[in-house]
Amino acid sequence: MACKICALAGGIGKRVQGKVRSWILQLSALLILMNYVQLAIQSSLHLRLEAEQMAIFFGCPALIGVLYVVLDTCATLAGTGLIMWHRKEATGFSLLILHHTLHCMFFTNSIIQQALNEFVDVGSLLLLVALGQAKENKLNKHKLELLLLLSRICMSCIYFLWLREENNVINDWFALSCCILVLIGFKCRFVACLTALTVMWHACCSPNWTFIIGWNDLTISVSLICSLLGKVAGFLLMARLGAGKWSLDART
Repeated sequence: MACKICALAGGIGKRVQGKVRSWILQLSALLILMNYVQLAIQSSLHLRLEAEQMAIFFGCPALIGVLYVVLDTCATLAGTGLIMWHRKEATGFSLLILHHTLHCMFFTNSIIQQALNEFVDVGSLLLLVALGQAKENKLNKHKLELLLLLSRICMSCIYFLWLREENNVINDWFALSCCILVLIGFKCRFVACLTALTVMWHACCSPNWTFIIGWNDLTISVSLICSLLGKVAGFLLMARLGAGKWSLDART
């Protein structure tokens, strides 16, 4: 009788564990995509301001800036919709990577922190594409491993962000150690979980933490919260998918 109860409890535990993992993956994917939705909404709300910035940057008429912002917003929403509702990760990824490419070209020429931040978001997007297409067996093994490798390289940029901070919230040796472990793919699942917790800790202990809870502009808070949760979700996906074949984890 006791053996049957233990077996039943074990079976229930495994099913609950499987459900929880599935919910975490679905929530992580939703958080990553919601970050792009809020970016598109932010651009729509600040259309005039962003258009003027573009016009000043390029020395062109304001109409050109408006067209750029509108096209960028449409591409972001289209890419998000293709991934979220039509499960067309490859096409959606192309549109969203266009958004990141344009931002890196036009807005991050002299601000390395912004460029590194963009790379972390790209890494989360790569992990999302790998997860979605691997589930449907659309990718061959080589392409999946390539996605995991590229995502590790992009996600490691968050450690460089911490290393470049003037007010070191995160210890430099900790950030450097985690960066090396992620790049070589050693204990990658554990480091990814640890980094997800560290990202939240960093947000709470940062000198600019007050921006997250309102400051004088609600849109700033929404943007920061969505960006924060998108990065946490990316590392949770990394913890689920692992480092891949091209890593030390695959050889241990």
